[in-house]
Amino acid sequence: MSPQHLLYKSSLSTPKIYLELITSFPPRQIKLEEELATSKNIIDSLLDQELKSPDQRDYLHLLGLV
Repeated sequence: MSPQHLLYKSSLSTPKIYLELITSFPPRQIKLEEELATSKNIIDSLLDQELKSPDQRDYLHLLGLV
């Protein structure tokens, strides 16, 4: 297998915790104040955790982009 094939294949497997996070509050463009408040609460909750999994850090980063 080529290195590119391995990279593509590994990107297809999404960790369970990350899927749970994006399913519970899918990241999307924020249009309403309620969505902004919810997003801020989730971000604050994740930031308050001392130990974050790589999936939680990735999700936190994604929410920060939205």
